[in-house]
Amino acid sequence: MNIRTLLRDVAQANPDQPMLWFSGQYRSYGDALAYSDTFSQVVGAGQSVLLISDKSIETYFTIFAAIIGGATYIPVNKNWNISRIENIIAQVRPEVLACDANWASMRLAELAAQGYQPVGFAPPETGDKTSIQLFRRPQGPACALAAYRAESGVDDILYAMFTSGSTGQPKGVPVPRACVDHYISAMQSTFDLQPGEKWIQSVELNFDLSVHDMLLAWGTGGCIVSIPSAQSPMGPRFVKKLGVENWLSVPSSAARAVSLGLLKENAMPSLKRSFFCGEALPSDVALAWAKAAPNAPVYNIYGPTEATIAFSWHKFDRAKDHSAIVPIGIPLAGLAMRLSSEGEIELGGPQVFAGYLGNPEETAEKLYLGEDGLNWYKTGDRGAGSATTGFSFEGRLDWQVKIRGNRIETGEVEHAIRQAVAAGLVAVVPAGQIGPGSYDDLCVFADIEVDAAQLRKQLSSTLPQYMIPEYFFTLASFPYNSNGKIDRIKLVEMAEARLLKPNKGS
Repeated sequence: MNIRTLLRDVAQANPDQPMLWFSGQYRSYGDALAYSDTFSQVVGAGQSVLLISDKSIETYFTIFAAIIGGATYIPVNKNWNISRIENIIAQVRPEVLACDANWASMRLAELAAQGYQPVGFAPPETGDKTSIQLFRRPQGPACALAAYRAESGVDDILYAMFTSGSTGQPKGVPVPRACVDHYISAMQSTFDLQPGEKWIQSVELNFDLSVHDMLLAWGTGGCIVSIPSAQSPMGPRFVKKLGVENWLSVPSSAARAVSLGLLKENAMPSLKRSFFCGEALPSDVALAWAKAAPNAPVYNIYGPTEATIAFSWHKFDRAKDHSAIVPIGIPLAGLAMRLSSEGEIELGGPQVFAGYLGNPEETAEKLYLGEDGLNWYKTGDRGAGSATTGFSFEGRLDWQVKIRGNRIETGEVEHAIRQAVAAGLVAVVPAGQIGPGSYDDLCVFADIEVDAAQLRKQLSSTLPQYMIPEYFFTLASFPYNSNGKIDRIKLVEMAEARLLKPNKGS
């Protein structure tokens, strides 16, 4: 399979079929192809395009055009602070920026400082309230992905995502097209996907779960139903209104839908498949969802960005799954999973990426070639195995956490705090556990008193909103473990105790 060719073939065979529902409008595959024809005059095969935008019709068309045109797309949330976006631009040095035109109009000076100038781009009228402006970098150092392809031997990168990095800056994860080809093929065969179905999309486009929705829909002539991520808990209403057949979200979105009373029994009869990923899936949430969507098996799928969206799957069985957290199951066809002697989940096979962008040290730490000839990735996740249910997720071996589905390296948050205040000791820990490795908030312990409101304001210039801690505590004496390191487990316990009287600031 070649996903680029598949999407073009499907679109050409179904020009009048809807490929996107956004803000009350349906748009067709023919509309997307017309947009792609214009886009290809600016962005060529093998080039990279950094996409700085919210969801919109033109944003989706830009992603579609980049894929079928042979380019690498790199989605960035336009609501991130400019310093973070500039950091990513500087790391990648993409040939083209595709920007929300309103955002770009306020950032022309910053874009010009990095060598980018607007180019003529007049696509067919889309009826969209948001337009995309293209910028090209005509001179300067080559795109970092060109060197990456040469060093890794990967000739085709479909997309790259930036995750939180422990060194104080975002970490680039280029994903080869071959990895995506395997994922799409395995998902189509495992779950018997049918042509022309609707797929809800509530996650942000800079979250790799968005690739699952788009490519499984567009690879079968289906339609994406795109809703704002903030409205994800309200997704069941869109499912019922529009007759959506496929669902994917992080479990916390479903949990919020439960708390809002939106999961009435048989509330979503149109659903045929329900996928959950990105966090541990509580069994009680899975059961509530199964009752609300009685025709849709609930699948818990698992996998980090480095292993291409999802690597394993488990079909929830309300009669047999009695543990508090739903297992992550068995690997997709052609893939391998195992536990190291330390209980770390390791993933091997053709969905494992080739390494981080410009970070050979972390690549060497996380990737290795096994005696079986497979490329193996060390996830940092702690797991267990069962002969009946496959693997289960038991939490993290390090201090990477998920906050409402967002992957965060606490070391990056600590680095930002140290840059903002003159604290000698800073430790960031999670609090409000939802499931293994998944939490509601971040807490900061520092050896000096900080102005919480002022520090949040400073952090907003370097971190995205979801990484800014909610709670701040002063600690004159830090606890240490037997290795002489800060005892973070003890800090988590202290944070949970102190949340009864938090210093949240204003």
